[in-house]
Amino acid sequence: MSERKKIVCQGATSITTFADLLCTKLTRALCCTTYDKTTIDIADEMRSNYPAFNGNRAKLETHILKSLVEEENFEKYKQYIHCLHVFCTSVHTTIDESTQAVKDKNGNASLWLDEFCNRLRGDLHFPRNELKKPFKSKPHEILFEQLCDCWEMCPFCKAVCTNTFSGHGGDHSVHFHHPQAVTGIQWHRTNHLIIDISSSLVASDCRLGLSGDNKIPYRNYRQADPVHAKWSITPDNSAQSNWKWFVCHFRSQIEKEYSGKFEGKGRIPPEWADFTKEAVLSDLEKL
Repeated sequence: MSERKKIVCQGATSITTFADLLCTKLTRALCCTTYDKTTIDIADEMRSNYPAFNGNRAKLETHILKSLVEEENFEKYKQYIHCLHVFCTSVHTTIDESTQAVKDKNGNASLWLDEFCNRLRGDLHFPRNELKKPFKSKPHEILFEQLCDCWEMCPFCKAVCTNTFSGHGGDHSVHFHHPQAVTGIQWHRTNHLIIDISSSLVASDCRLGLSGDNKIPYRNYRQADPVHAKWSITPDNSAQSNWKWFVCHFRSQIEKEYSGKFEGKGRIPPEWADFTKEAVLSDLEKL
């Protein structure tokens, strides 16, 4: 073979190799872009079409509470109260059903993928089933990053800060506090569970027990320690009906769980027993 032909052949081989390499790299890049685009589209679809996700974190928590009331499962309540961030990642009924509905039906993300693959057909080998590989970021992970980013808990009742961003400016706060009994807190030097909510205690003349026999007025709670100092608890005597129902419905389980009693200052008001499951669900619907 002449020297000229060798050069031409080598050049053709180099171009072919480069083209193959480019296509491989381009396909991988397109795959990554497609996965990311699909994940975002599914998350947007879920947030647009499913009530639990189309509001703020407070609205999401309302839907979780409705689910808890309907199931009447004390163990799930415990997980919600003590580890809301763990509970959120395991709300399988809402997340799985929402994600599956978007995938199975002709949702925006599915239509987008079909159109994308059809337009590439003949140019690159990019089969539709390639897109069934696991996403780097799951749709529900994106949703929870958008809805749930500050996980600081009220030092009294463990209600989670309703600010959406971690490192947000100002104090932590919540819309509704829980009766402290739901986390097992008891009156100083007794086994009597506290049925009061944090916002009613800071409006009262009650005193907060610190180490030893030291006490301060609840209204001065910020002086307790640096954790309390970062919380804004507005005086308010109202409590959600669902927590009153919870305390009455799971009274024996709560007493056993925390080795406490609803006695003395922790006696449950008789009127709390009047709240029915149906009434609680109706109240939650109004939030």
